[in-house]
Amino acid sequence: KELDSLVFELPLADFVLTGTITSLFPDRLVRYRYAALKAKDYLNLWLPHLVLNLLGRPGYPRESLLAGLRDSEWCTVAFRPVEQCREHLETLLRIYWSGLSRPLPFFPESSFHYAEQLIVKEAPPEKALARARGAWTGSDFHRGESRDLSYQLCFRGVEPLAGDFESLAAAVFGPLLAART
Repeated sequence: KELDSLVFELPLADFVLTGTITSLFPDRLVRYRYAALKAKDYLNLWLPHLVLNLLGRPGYPRESLLAGLRDSEWCTVAFRPVEQCREHLETLLRIYWSGLSRPLPFFPESSFHYAEQLIVKEAPPEKALARARGAWTGSDFHRGESRDLSYQLCFRGVEPLAGDFESLAAAVFGPLLAART
């Protein structure tokens, strides 16, 4: 049976994070996508997952599940409970705040592929960056993030996968990948 939505207001660092979490069941928070899973789907589950773990409300889950397609097959990805959820949320809020004053070289798909290669597959940074570049430029079979007009505007004349790209990718996706099962 689905639980009542969870309305929250959390003071974190210099911020107050407010919202409502839905799709809650006694065992887990559940999200799904009737298409191939993308980096944004992981992030859309990760943030409420961290909030649930930080709140630790009795009767509410500390695990989350994401279902979708991978290589044309249904798959599920679970997030186990996280202990440093406050630190992770504060890091994400600081990154968000910084991004309000200047364009940050964070591109969800490219960053996800970089972090996954580096952290999960333990590939050398050069190989992880090559994988990120593939997601950035795209191919005949998938559109690369570089085709996004807002990215083109913000990063024209600049190498987008340089500078803070690697550290931002690891800061955003590193904890997420560590909690993923």
